Amino acid sequence: MANCVVHSKLPFGQTLVSTGKKYIIGIYLIALSCIMYGGVIIVLFIPFTAQIKFTLAIILAIIGEIAGWIGALILGKEVLFRYRRFLNPFYWFRQKKQNQDQR
Repeated sequence: MANCVVHSKLPFGQTLVSTGKKYIIGIYLIALSCIMYGGVIIVLFIPFTAQIKFTLAIILAIIGEIAGWIGALILGKEVLFRYRRFLNPFYWFRQKKQNQDQR
């Protein structure tokens, strides 16, 4: 696996440069967390008893939470701040409005 170099823009003109396997592992853990929480929804449609569905949902939620927190600790607050901004719908609409005003 090749080294990954990511230049992230932070508030106040700061730049974060992340390299290496540690960064990639953190990203994979955050992605695993999202997949586990998606699995909780999928469990509802599996033809098992309610007790098995409940147990699977709890296990997936716990694994997702643990993976998310470990990934957050590895990546640090700067990277999480950047990605959290991309997931906030308020910023989606604000960016579209700013792009329209520039045209």
